[in-house]
Amino acid sequence: MKYFYPFVALFLFSSVSMAQTTGVFANGSDANAITTAVPFLTISPDARSGALGEAGVALSPDANATFWNPAKLAFVGEPTNISASYSPWMRTVFPDVNLAYISFFDKLDERNTIGASMRYFNMGSVNSYDDVATSLGTLHPNEFSFDVSLARKYGENFSLGLTV
Repeated sequence: MKYFYPFVALFLFSSVSMAQTTGVFANGSDANAITTAVPFLTISPDARSGALGEAGVALSPDANATFWNPAKLAFVGEPTNISASYSPWMRTVFPDVNLAYISFFDKLDERNTIGASMRYFNMGSVNSYDDVATSLGTLHPNEFSFDVSLARKYGENFSLGLTV
C-alpha cells in the first residue's frame, strides 16, 4: 500500500505530461496554436456592463440579460422592454470595426419571460492576398448572432434560463 500512492501520482503526471504536445504538424502549423471561433461573442455588447468592467451578471435585470444571464429575465419588473447599443470597437486601432446589439424581452406571465437578441459585428475592410502576395481584393467580413432565451421563476430567489 505504501507504493500505491507514488504509483498513482506517477501515472497521473505521465498522462498529463503526454497531453502537452509541442512541435510542428506535417502541414506546417504549430501544435500549440490557439484557435478561436467567433470571438465577437465574448465582447460586452451593452455600454453599462462594459463600463462597469463587464459586470453584467451582478447588475439588476434588464433587456441585456439575454447576454449575461438569461435567468435574470424572470425577475424583471416591467412587462416588456427593448435595448439597443452600438460600439465602435477599438476605434483608435481599427476605425471601421463596430458592434451593434439589440435585445428584447416580454413577460409571458408571472413566472415566464421570453427574450431575444441579435448581434452584428462588422470587421471593417480587410485586404486579402494569396500565397505569393498577389492582391485578391478587399473583403468586408461580418458576423451575426441571434439568440432566443426563456426564463422561468421557481421561487422568490431562484430561476433558470435557457438560451438557444
